Amino acid sequence: MAERLRRVARLAAARDAGGWRAARERGVKRPGLPEARLGLIPGAGGTQRLTRLCGRPVAARLILGAEIISGASARELGVIQWAVPRSELSAAAADIARRVAALPAAALACSKACIAAAGEPGDDGFRNELECTRELLTNTQTRERVQAFLSRAMQSS
Repeated sequence: MAERLRRVARLAAARDAGGWRAARERGVKRPGLPEARLGLIPGAGGTQRLTRLCGRPVAARLILGAEIISGASARELGVIQWAVPRSELSAAAADIARRVAALPAAALACSKACIAAAGEPGDDGFRNELECTRELLTNTQTRERVQAFLSRAMQSS
């Protein structure tokens, strides 16, 4: 199970990085979106995904400026979430997978649904949050975790 989670984390990281990962594999150490220099746009959804990922100002900066950035800059701008040396990738992916695997499945499912709803127009995301919160408050695992948290808090005060 742990190896499967590490593989899933590595695949998710590779998929989410999209063109950034492909650039790295071609030996490009400082990826970017140079298409405007060629008279093109970052097509195949590049303009849309980048804007949704890191917001209009950052997307405009990178796309309109045909900017080439470092991994650290990409992390700072919100283009990527983690930047680790290749030698640490497996350990970092395993750590992320362990942390996520330790979380209650119901809370993760509700969180994913609410995050997805946040990208849609309207107030459905807020409605989803209320419904999920009500649902989770009746979940046995949630109730046990909240009780344990409150017990620890009371003991430390």
